[in-house]
Amino acid sequence: MHIIPLYHDKLALHTKRENFEVVKSKLVWGVALRHRNIIARTNKVDVCAFYMVKEHSGEESAIGSIFSIASEPFEDISDIFPSKRFSDKVYPYRVLLKTIKFLNPQSHSSFIMT
Repeated sequence: MHIIPLYHDKLALHTKRENFEVVKSKLVWGVALRHRNIIARTNKVDVCAFYMVKEHSGEESAIGSIFSIASEPFEDISDIFPSKRFSDKVYPYRVLLKTIKFLNPQSHSSFIMT
């Protein structure tokens, strides 16, 4: 999972689709050790949009739902995220989320104005 700060209180979060399903159902977002300093800087009510990256041919990258951060960062080693870059990663640095808006995953190109 990757993080792109947009503004001081808004984040764009990259994730794989199967991990995004966990985010939606459990309302939790987690990062690996190397990103713990970024998640530590999040605040309650920061807004985040999830961007699902293209994994397979025929599949497009897409904008997912929008959430706000609902908790202080915490550590949890339970293995809830199915897709991992390395098999031993559990993305233990986490925050709880609050749904702002569920979106039908849309191609990012549909947001580009011509």
